[in-house]
Amino acid sequence: MKKVLLGIVLGLVIAGVAAYMQNRLRIVILKPKNMRYVWDANAIAAALEQYKITHGAYPAAMDASGLELALVPAHLRSLPKGGLRYFSDGSSYTLFVRLGGEGPISLHALGDIEIRDGKWVSWPDLFTEQELRHLLDERRQQKTSTAQPNYRLQATVGGLGVAGPARWAFAPRA
Repeated sequence: MKKVLLGIVLGLVIAGVAAYMQNRLRIVILKPKNMRYVWDANAIAAALEQYKITHGAYPAAMDASGLELALVPAHLRSLPKGGLRYFSDGSSYTLFVRLGGEGPISLHALGDIEIRDGKWVSWPDLFTEQELRHLLDERRQQKTSTAQPNYRLQATVGGLGVAGPARWAFAPRA
């Protein structure tokens, strides 16, 4: 009886350690891979702010194609294909970026990035708010990324310039 009980306890401990290690491995693998989507969202939000400065309002559109017409090529070279949703009446906007670029956008799905009027409302659970702030500030100070660079979204000459936005705003996370 003691051997059976010891075997069950040992099995549960091994299963718990394996589950923990699997989650840590997922984070180690997915975090660098998904940095590109964080940079994409950040570059689009910065281009939207630049557009508002230039035109006095955000681009009024209800889809990514309207956003692309407004921002490309004046502020960005191109937008990511797929996984991007944009809604704006001109005075405010909501931008959703789905990690992986595919699939439907849900408001509180794991891994969705949501930015409203320049404030980060939701971001991948792989990052804490402090990590995300640090990454965005570090990105702003560097000209090149420590992750894989995404040359599609570099600012054009007439767009953002080299400095980028001066601040990062975060809305309280629900």
